Amino acid sequence: MDLNFEQNDWNHLHNCIFHVTGKKSTQKELEKIFTLIPKKLQLEAYEWGMNDTLWRDNFIKWMESQIKNKN
Repeated sequence: MDLNFEQNDWNHLHNCIFHVTGKKSTQKELEKIFTLIPKKLQLEAYEWGMNDTLWRDNFIKWMESQIKNKN
């Protein structure tokens, strides 16, 4: 999988994860999380960028649902 994003994109993903979990993530953790998100979100990240407001909102909803399902 191509994880060739600009640092700005990774920063936005980090901020989304921090928003949901309150935890900081390393670059390796961000890359791992990206490989776990639904294909649709991955494709939208490539198309729009992870700095896109709609993409971030959808990612946060997905991340919150994953945490809720674990509990």
